[in-house]
Amino acid sequence: DYGSMTRAMLTARIKTAFTKSRPGGGHFLSFHDGMGELTKALAAGLEKNKILTSTSARGIEKILNKGRTSFRVLLDTGDSREVDAAVFAAVSHQTARMLRGVDNRVAELLQEIPHGTSANLSLVFKSGELGNIPDGLGLMIPAAENRKISALTLSSTKWKNRVPNPAFRLVRVFVGGYRNQEIALMDDKDLIRVVRQDLSDLFGVSANPTSTFI
Repeated sequence: DYGSMTRAMLTARIKTAFTKSRPGGGHFLSFHDGMGELTKALAAGLEKNKILTSTSARGIEKILNKGRTSFRVLLDTGDSREVDAAVFAAVSHQTARMLRGVDNRVAELLQEIPHGTSANLSLVFKSGELGNIPDGLGLMIPAAENRKISALTLSSTKWKNRVPNPAFRLVRVFVGGYRNQEIALMDDKDLIRVVRQDLSDLFGVSANPTSTFI
């Protein structure tokens, strides 16, 4: 009825999300267990011998045979797979590296696309430890503040199922980007330190998070 498994799954998920949304509706929709549900559903619909996990593609070669074009995907295991077509779902500089020798002009154009490096930290606090962070879904930090963090989102408010225990709150903080790319390259210890300092200075959050994920 839907034309594909993906359309059917998305339709069912969206209907469920609207049904379970809080009174008045919500501004955000997602899969209950995150975007990983999408790839898991896709994998479940494919033959097992057509899926390779924990494997990286290091290059691709064009094969011309009696007027027919196919491709050989080179894997980091030393093996290869011959395919009729290849779809790249990688950042531009990685795709450019794999396309060299296949289409050098496209590889050059992809390599020219600028990227900003960023990182995000998820911090778990007890419910009463968020200082004066405003109620809501999140906020942006203006560049004029000259801070390390650029934005934060209250993930436990935005997505109720992310933290099922109401005694805790999940705050996701964003750093880096074009404004402060070097910050995203800090080691984990220093990154946590500067983020906590900004949370303290801006919002009076002085408590140690019970858990931190980068």
